[in-house]
Amino acid sequence: MGKQVYTTSGEARFVCDTPDVRPVAASVTAVELMPMNPDRVHGQIFNDSTSVLYVRWGTGATSTVYTTKVAPQGFYELPRVFAYVGPVSGVWATANGSAKITEAT
Repeated sequence: MGKQVYTTSGEARFVCDTPDVRPVAASVTAVELMPMNPDRVHGQIFNDSTSVLYVRWGTGATSTVYTTKVAPQGFYELPRVFAYVGPVSGVWATANGSAKITEAT
């Protein structure tokens, strides 16, 4: 689980040592990329597909309702300043490949 530490210059940082790395198969219907996790410190999504991935903060991502669009072989990071801890869903334009998810708590 993450914890707050201070650098030698006195700057506060939030660090973690518990990453969860997993693949999520591509799908043309919305799938959960990350579940709701109040302990989430950071999240990353790598679109390991030849198809566009639509990512939504929340459930039910579609090609018209999404937070961000991730290009094939593209990468998206949840912002670190504002740690979103709710569910993250995704849907691909065509079902090939997967997303590589890294979630840190």
